[in-house]
Amino acid sequence: MVAFDHHKFNDDLLLQDADRKLAQRKYPSIFHAPDHPELRDLFSEYDAPANRAKRTGLIAGLWAIGFGVSALAIAASEFLVTHPIADEGTSHTMNWTGFVLAVASGLCGLFSYLIGTIGVLSAERKRRWLYFRLMTERIRQFHFQTLIFRLPQILASLENDAARSKFLAERALWFESFRSPLVGKPDSAFTAIIREEEKNNVWLYNGADERPVAPNDSDDLVPVFNAYRELRILHQLDYADYKLHNDHRLISAMPHRQ
Repeated sequence: MVAFDHHKFNDDLLLQDADRKLAQRKYPSIFHAPDHPELRDLFSEYDAPANRAKRTGLIAGLWAIGFGVSALAIAASEFLVTHPIADEGTSHTMNWTGFVLAVASGLCGLFSYLIGTIGVLSAERKRRWLYFRLMTERIRQFHFQTLIFRLPQILASLENDAARSKFLAERALWFESFRSPLVGKPDSAFTAIIREEEKNNVWLYNGADERPVAPNDSDDLVPVFNAYRELRILHQLDYADYKLHNDHRLISAMPHRQ
C-alpha cells in the first residue's frame, strides 16, 4: 500500500542508500562530487536533534492547549452540573461536586501553564532548535556550493582515478575548513548571521576575495548541471510546494492550514 502521509526529506543529500544508488545510475561519471559521506554524517548529527526538539515542542504545545481548553470547559460546566443537584435540595453534594470541579479545572490550568512554560515557551529549547537547524542548512549550503565553486576541480577529477582521488583529498580539506569554525560554536555563528545587515560574499569557502572561475564549455560538466538542477533547485521547489499544501487536518503543522 502506498503511504501518502509522509513526505521524504533530505534526499538531495543522498542520505538513504536507495537515493545514492539512483544517483549513481543517473550520474555515474560525476557521482563522486555529490556523494559526500563525511558531510552526510555531520548533517545527521544535527538534523536528528533538531527534528526531535521540534517534535517535542509540538507535542508539549498540544498538551498545553488541551489542558487549557479542559480547564475552561470544566469551569464553564460547573453551573450546569451543580444546578440540577441544587434543585434536589442536596446542598452538601452540590458543594462537594463544585469543589471537585474547581480543583480539576485548577489542576488543568496549572498543568497547561507548566507544560507551556517548560516545553513550548522555553527560550533555551527554541534556541537549541535554531542552532541545530542553522547547522543543517549551512551544511546543505556548503554541499551545493561545492558543485558550483569547485567546477574546475570537478572537471579535472574526471580525467582518471588519480585525479578523482586528488579531488576527494582536496574536498576533505575544504570541508574541514568549513566545519571547524562552526562545530561547537553554533551560538556565535547564529549571532553573527542575525547581526548581518548586508551580505556581500555568499560563499562559505575561506577567502572572501576568491571567486569561482567557470571552466571552458565541456560536455563532461552537463551531468553536474543536471544533478544540481535536480538535487538543489527542483528539490527546493518541491519542498516549498509541500510546505504550502493543505493537508486538511484539524491539527496541522502546515502554514497554509494554520
